[in-house]
Amino acid sequence: MNAKSVMAAASLNDIFRKLGWQSYKLSAFPTSNAREVDIQYRSSKYGTLRSVTCDAAGLLRWLNQNFSTFGVRRRLLELLDRKEERETSQMDTPEIPNLFS
Repeated sequence: MNAKSVMAAASLNDIFRKLGWQSYKLSAFPTSNAREVDIQYRSSKYGTLRSVTCDAAGLLRWLNQNFSTFGVRRRLLELLDRKEERETSQMDTPEIPNLFS
């Protein structure tokens, strides 16, 4: 795992937790690429637990610009549903530090 990816995943998980999105199984996981994170979530469109790879900085920027708008979680899940699924959709929960506690 890359240290920058670990930090980005931890930041995203903190945001998801603060917004109360854990009930949607929305979690970020680090990758070996510094610019990417894997996002795991429950997809209502596909009816399964999916995992997709996202640009970490782009996702953080999008959340920062849109987090206060109505329906942001629904729009995020719709965007994630458009991405191609990773080969393994069930990931182990890594020990990611909580940066903002």
